[in-house]
Amino acid sequence: MQMTIGKYSRYATPVIVFVTFLIGGLIYWLAAKAFGGNGSFAHNLSVWIYSGLPPAIVSGIANFIVMAFKPGDEIDLALAQRSLINANPSFFIDGKEMPVLATVLSTFDLFLIWGWILAAIGLRVTNRLSATSAWVIVILIVLIGLFFRVLMAFLTGNPF
Repeated sequence: MQMTIGKYSRYATPVIVFVTFLIGGLIYWLAAKAFGGNGSFAHNLSVWIYSGLPPAIVSGIANFIVMAFKPGDEIDLALAQRSLINANPSFFIDGKEMPVLATVLSTFDLFLIWGWILAAIGLRVTNRLSATSAWVIVILIVLIGLFFRVLMAFLTGNPF
């Protein structure tokens, strides 16, 4: 069963990433239109990718460095499901005992905040929005995502 899943996930991963990009661009485009922006779908798609790519690359490099220097038996895969680098305040609490609080605190991650800043700048420039409107869009999307992550943490008992 694991071999079958592995065989198909190799092909499904790029499709899932592509669909995620399209949905993210659509969300930005609809939100920008709701706030009076005049950018196209392609502009908002590029903002979605542009705001997520640099933090993901730097975070990936940092995770690779941690894996290179930390022994494998010291890495807890259950706790490190999002990242091996804990660049957020959830580092100071036990996520197994307080999964909802750990999920909320993990929202204030350095890499995520960097992506939010890039998204607000990109939305402001490409859609000719005010800085306030761009930040409202970004914060609303973050809050909606946080709601679903907290709900999943509450239901499953694991931080997300």
